[in-house]
Amino acid sequence: MRPYIRYIALMTAGSSALLVVLLGWIEPSTATLSVWQPSLLFGTGLLLRVDPILQPLGIILALVNCCAILVTLDRVEKSRPRFLAMIQLLLPAGLMALWSANVLTMLVAWALYDLLQALSYIVAIGSARWAIKSLVFGYLATLLLWIGTLISDRAPDSGLWTLMNPTIAQTTLWTLAGMIRLWMFPFHLAAPGEMTFDSPLAAPLFLGPVLGWGLWIRLMTISGVILPEWVQTLAALNIAVGGWLAWTCKSTRNILSWVGLTVNGAILLASCLVDQNGGMIAVAGAVSWMLGITVLLLGQSHRGKSPWWSVPSFISGLTLIGLPFTLGFVTTSVLADRLIGGELEIGAVKLWSAFFGSLFFTPALARWIWTSAGAPAAVSEAPVGPAEEVSSKDTEEDTEPDEDAPDSVLFSWLAAVFQRMPVPIIGRALGMGIPAALIVLGGIYPSLLVRDADPLWVLFQRPGGIGWILWGISLL
Repeated sequence: MRPYIRYIALMTAGSSALLVVLLGWIEPSTATLSVWQPSLLFGTGLLLRVDPILQPLGIILALVNCCAILVTLDRVEKSRPRFLAMIQLLLPAGLMALWSANVLTMLVAWALYDLLQALSYIVAIGSARWAIKSLVFGYLATLLLWIGTLISDRAPDSGLWTLMNPTIAQTTLWTLAGMIRLWMFPFHLAAPGEMTFDSPLAAPLFLGPVLGWGLWIRLMTISGVILPEWVQTLAALNIAVGGWLAWTCKSTRNILSWVGLTVNGAILLASCLVDQNGGMIAVAGAVSWMLGITVLLLGQSHRGKSPWWSVPSFISGLTLIGLPFTLGFVTTSVLADRLIGGELEIGAVKLWSAFFGSLFFTPALARWIWTSAGAPAAVSEAPVGPAEEVSSKDTEEDTEPDEDAPDSVLFSWLAAVFQRMPVPIIGRALGMGIPAALIVLGGIYPSLLVRDADPLWVLFQRPGGIGWILWGISLL
């Protein structure tokens, strides 16, 4: 059974991704998960609604799971069924958070996701340190969301996001919860730092901030909500802090956490600077960040095999920097227009924080892509959790299917099919190629991935001459 676990998981992940894509074509409707209606949360139940503006995040989240399993087909180490199972369970919890129609559903989804993420850390590396840290920060964000909900004096129906009219106090608490969920400074210690587990399956663990983006995008799309002014300043400071931490990081293996900090800070700043369509900017930036980080994580074990396998990582680096013809350019065009393209009155702190962070961010990201110093250790040296340790004798026995098993005929047929195909190469190419292709297609046709996104020619027209010059200097 063990030799086929990856293929079974791949079929499950692929079916889930296809289902999430198909749900985007269905007319939005509200589904009731439970009739439980706690009086402390307006007496509403657990409700799900596939919001069109958040659907791209759900699709990419499901796609990342599928691509991570595809890339593992090229790995020679034994299958890790428990870790595969935990990664598969993270997906529905993440989708539940994105599709939550009210605050109660989001609270339950956040708590469930935090628990599953902590268990995934334990199964992956056999250490409780990361698990405890993720639980502490995760439940702190959940507590702030809950307190912000309790202080509302609105009518019971206001528990629905579409009917929300939050007060200033609620908005402040919820923005703090969103900051923690995005792993932003001064809560950046919530991000995974020392990544000692080099399996591609670890990619979904780096996408925890997608829960934060689900909250931020809802706040930006609620009519009448005004985000606190300090959000822009803190987002700009995150660009500077993230760029500096990435540049000064001693091991290239640990850079990606600070790369995500910088990129998410830039996305949040750009979405707050626009008067309208802030939610669209946040969705485009979040999708670009998810695809870029995923490709870098999936490609870390293939950088030394052939120059061709470095192309997807190079494309992901371009979108994280925000170069034209990538999806990340949606965020860059806004920053170049509003921040350094003639509107310097927004504040010197924001301007120079973003400029300072960009100066260090680009070379730090290039170091990750082009150097081999951070290449993962040999597969035989990859850490294995205590729950996954098996003897060589047991492994050899697991690699041979039992001929007397009821499903041995099906397994034998599958083995015969896969043996005739270059499955590892195909899996690696699809797992890294699909996200990279979406980055380019989304850069050329942004509306292909993000609803109501501005076309490419509008993005090019936004920055003024000074904006383009200063942005180019920051890249060099």
